[in-house]
Amino acid sequence: MVSQSSCGSVAKRLHDVIREHISAPKKIIIEGTGFGDCLRISAVTIPNELTEWIVMNIDHKLREFRVCNKSIVFTRDMVKKVFNVPSGVRPVELLKRGHSKLCKIYSVAGRAPIARAIEILKSAPDEDDIIVSRTFVLLALATVLCPSTRDTLILEYLASLTNMADVQEFAWDEHILETVMDKVGKFQEKRRLKSQQDMSFDNFWIGSCFPMLAIIYMDHLDFPPPHPGDYNINYSLPRACFVSTIDFNFVVSVDANMFVSNKKVFGKKTPVVQPPVPIKAPSATGQGDVIAVVAAPSPFHIADVGSSQAVAHDVGQAQHHASQVTSENETNQDVVLQTPTSLDDLL
Repeated sequence: MVSQSSCGSVAKRLHDVIREHISAPKKIIIEGTGFGDCLRISAVTIPNELTEWIVMNIDHKLREFRVCNKSIVFTRDMVKKVFNVPSGVRPVELLKRGHSKLCKIYSVAGRAPIARAIEILKSAPDEDDIIVSRTFVLLALATVLCPSTRDTLILEYLASLTNMADVQEFAWDEHILETVMDKVGKFQEKRRLKSQQDMSFDNFWIGSCFPMLAIIYMDHLDFPPPHPGDYNINYSLPRACFVSTIDFNFVVSVDANMFVSNKKVFGKKTPVVQPPVPIKAPSATGQGDVIAVVAAPSPFHIADVGSSQAVAHDVGQAQHHASQVTSENETNQDVVLQTPTSLDDLL
């Protein structure tokens, strides 16, 4: 069994809540919050070894992934493509702990367990649009978008969710990116500490919002045009609604470059050098069309390090061309199969 990150189990939890406790009228309410695509996020698992390799090769201060002469500068536009969350201009506001009457609604014995939000969503009347929308956004943030390791809601977000009519004015894409980069820095520090202490770090669960980084990395890989019968990745947007576990198993099988100290190193595939040709595909909502690419190239580009401030552009900017980079090692290796153990206190 390939080692996996904890993303799949977390997304599955949200899926279970949506399937069992959110009625059709409540889903209509949630669609109006700007977080409606969270109703359709895929419950996937991502190979642990791939996620760790990506995270350990990121400069969190520059928001840049860099390996040899390959570079990806992470932007809020990429977050938008992955999750389709609101991308307003106001910074997300955070509440001081316990300084709101709203906190009492979600608190149980001094904590705000995710189970409490599920209970509220289940029992709330279908016409209570404020409670339904606010509780779902809190739940999506706590389980998929900006999850913690404590199995609790992040009540500080209530400052931005007090008036639900204003929710889409906030820059949630920027906040998610800032949060994940902060988590990357903390993860790298603890990873290095464990290494210095000669503690085993081979098998563990990687949580937080790191799966977003794996999706963005995958979408920058340059796969050759598929032949009949070849595996095709569905690049429809928002990416989190269409990505699958099989996609990541495919990436592991073709992008693994070598082994170092019994650990897999990736980066074998060359970056995208030509802009993708967008086509029409059904949107996640089933309403209207969304720009999509059903085979390589992807909705993202990868930048060459020769332009240190280069940023990945979206599909429509067809005049941008990244420089060709050639992989130095084309050696195929078998996938190492590992079983992860839990380290919830990692972050």
